[in-house]
Amino acid sequence: MSHIQTTQTNQYLLKSPDQQQLTNGDSKEMSLRGETDISSQVIEKIATKVTSDTPAVAQVKDCALLGGAEVSKISIASPLQNTSLALTIAMYYPEPIAQVCALIRHNIQSKVYELTRIKISSIEITVSNLIRPTPVPPPRVI
Repeated sequence: MSHIQTTQTNQYLLKSPDQQQLTNGDSKEMSLRGETDISSQVIEKIATKVTSDTPAVAQVKDCALLGGAEVSKISIASPLQNTSLALTIAMYYPEPIAQVCALIRHNIQSKVYELTRIKISSIEITVSNLIRPTPVPPPRVI
């Protein structure tokens, strides 16, 4: 399991278990292994992509991590297991809102963890609009 911490530059640092066990005297060995920085924008883009791939979602209007200091419309949540996300979406009518939101939450948490090993603890979803799908006209026969 990786250890995750945030930095002043609004990035997540992932450290493998063997890096966590190194003492301060082994900094040379640790620098050879390196660190992986994950920007908060990456997490937001993963969440936006997963949400927009949901068939009942017409549009993802906004996606942002919550908490912490805001940096150019992106705010960093507290590190480790307390990362929160807020989404604003438009859905197609008459899709079941509660079930679709539960599916979106599950899919985002799964995909973000799969790709980054960061756990999203809560996802606030605001459905700002319900859109009727435009009917597809039958093909013209000439």
